[in-house]
Amino acid sequence: MNILHDFNLGLKHFTIPENLLNEIKLYGFNIKDYINASENDKHNCQIFFGNRITTSDLVQMPKLEYIHLGCVGYNNLDTEVLKRKKIKLTNSSGIVERSMAETTLAAILWFNKSFNFLNNTQNFSREFFDDYYDNFIPISKSKLLIFGYGKVSCELIKLVGKLTKNITVVVRNTKNCSYSGKILSPFSVSKNINEYNYIINCLPLNSMSKNYFDKDVFKKMNSKSIYINIGRSGTTVFNDLLHFVKKNKIRGAYLDVYEINDIINNQIIKDDRFLISPHISGWTNEYWEKQFKLFVNNLNCYKSGNYNELLNKII
Repeated sequence: MNILHDFNLGLKHFTIPENLLNEIKLYGFNIKDYINASENDKHNCQIFFGNRITTSDLVQMPKLEYIHLGCVGYNNLDTEVLKRKKIKLTNSSGIVERSMAETTLAAILWFNKSFNFLNNTQNFSREFFDDYYDNFIPISKSKLLIFGYGKVSCELIKLVGKLTKNITVVVRNTKNCSYSGKILSPFSVSKNINEYNYIINCLPLNSMSKNYFDKDVFKKMNSKSIYINIGRSGTTVFNDLLHFVKKNKIRGAYLDVYEINDIINNQIIKDDRFLISPHISGWTNEYWEKQFKLFVNNLNCYKSGNYNELLNKII
């Protein structure tokens, strides 16, 4: 049985540990790096393990039967195509959500005290921070608006819920949402989005959410609002966000995801109103320990034909 993987970035978080490789081989699987794979390797691939596979890649792998994603999102794959080809799909839900919630909390606390301005030594004075006196709202009185109610949102609510109870979630189907606090629909939220200090985007990317956060949404926020995106980059119209932050229509933004190739040379890197991270909100040194248990369990299920027992099964 043949596996191809794309954990080949040379980083600890994106390099399969030797003990996992050895365990995979003990199960009777051959595993190779997708980048170094020949056309024959791709033709005979039965399992793909990684993050960057797309629907167009499937043409090269006609024998593919199972995809396990090392991430949570699967918007690069057309699930209808996978169903037609009878390809099983699992993801790594449950591994990164806590870390993403912790990263979001860190960003909230950073903006809460206006620490984002401390990197500029010209602003390193009490006099400068006096301009932001009205922003120093206790977390207990800050109001959070969270878009989406998946595992990341639930973890975030557990964390931030110890500091404030002023948390509202936005979901498409309010009747089926199990959140015990305040719930709004995307249609009703626009009426009072300006009441919130932190607007947190945890949305997946789909036809409903694509470019949802645009100028029409940003203009309804208030000048003290902070926008945080740990969801998908395609949900935000970046140039609209940039305009509203630059004009001080909203106070700032934290982005772990963005559709900008050359982020280093973009003006937001030097703008104190932005916090930017290179898509690392879910990173912890526990990643491979958890991934080991998940993937080895699923390999065992796959080999024995117990597909219904695959963990995190999407298809």
